[in-house]
Amino acid sequence: MTSAAPARHGVRRPELFRDLVECSQDAILIKTVDGQITFWNTAAERLYGYHPGEALGQHIGLIIPSHLRKEEAELLRRISSGELVEHYETHRLTRDGRLLDIDVTLWPIRDRSGNVTGACSTMRDLTCRKRAEKEIAELRHLSLALRLMGEAERIPGTDAAARYLPSTQGRGVGGDWYDLIDLGAGRTGIIIGDVMGRGLEAAVVMGQALGGPGPGPARGSAARADGDPGHLHPWSARAVRHLLYAEADPGRGEVTVCSAGHLPALQVTPDAVVEPLEVPTGVPLGVGGVAHQQVRLPLRAGTTLALYTDGLVETLHSDIDTHITALTAALGRACSPAGGLERAADRLVQAMLPDVTAADAADDVSLLLIAFPAAPLGTTRAGC
Repeated sequence: MTSAAPARHGVRRPELFRDLVECSQDAILIKTVDGQITFWNTAAERLYGYHPGEALGQHIGLIIPSHLRKEEAELLRRISSGELVEHYETHRLTRDGRLLDIDVTLWPIRDRSGNVTGACSTMRDLTCRKRAEKEIAELRHLSLALRLMGEAERIPGTDAAARYLPSTQGRGVGGDWYDLIDLGAGRTGIIIGDVMGRGLEAAVVMGQALGGPGPGPARGSAARADGDPGHLHPWSARAVRHLLYAEADPGRGEVTVCSAGHLPALQVTPDAVVEPLEVPTGVPLGVGGVAHQQVRLPLRAGTTLALYTDGLVETLHSDIDTHITALTAALGRACSPAGGLERAADRLVQAMLPDVTAADAADDVSLLLIAFPAAPLGTTRAGC
């Protein structure tokens, strides 16, 4: 009579093996050379959604996508020939139809005569890692757009300076964006917006809004407005939450502005008085199809406009109006005839966010300063 397998400390080896396999964080299954599942551990149940009673006796095709059936047949052939297959990356299906990125290692199981009778397979879910790798790659592609956020287009007859700190909290870059558009005839289009959400999707939308070289969707919607900032393209309503669009016409001494739930723009008058542009705030885009009201305001020669997003003035522990008041005061201090816009932009960000850098911004921070000449074009350079 054959004796039972020896045990250590009262535990039989088969039972110890089974306990170890059941405790594994990797999905482990055993299948015959023709693909029949004969073992299915707890981690496999968690990963694929089938409990052992549903998986045992089934063909491995249970979790193989239809387009990978030939690949699985080739893996079975390699195992049957005694080959070890290590860290093979492929896809597998869950019970609810999700497609997973999987790292598979297979090694042959032999009987006492050395014949291959099956394969043991360990599987690790790479879906989250693959998703992260894809996001990192896409963020790298977006880095050019983010770098472009540091500069505003040079428009004849205006001086501009911009600052952008992308949020690195949570999922990283977000969707604040701005742009200047040369509308011709001495007119300048000015846009600043806040895309819904943060992270990769918001950054992608921001990149689409910028549109790269030439007129993008945001530029196109502004240009098609043809002097009517209240006409906002439907694309904007699908993508952007808060938006302010203005058309400045220094030659006629006026600026036309429309706001969709955006924070109030500020202006520094030629006599150094800082005051808000009196523009109806309106509702955010996409809210109930509500029309947005535009207003036409005086634009005195030598005026500087300041536009910004909520990251510059909003915190969790203080009232936003308090910070807008502080920004108003800081703008008056930062703007000086001799200082120039670039210095003024740096001073404003430092005053409002003294302890924040691009490495730890909790929310996207955008600031855009636009100055218009105090004298006829070509005779002076505008500035704070």
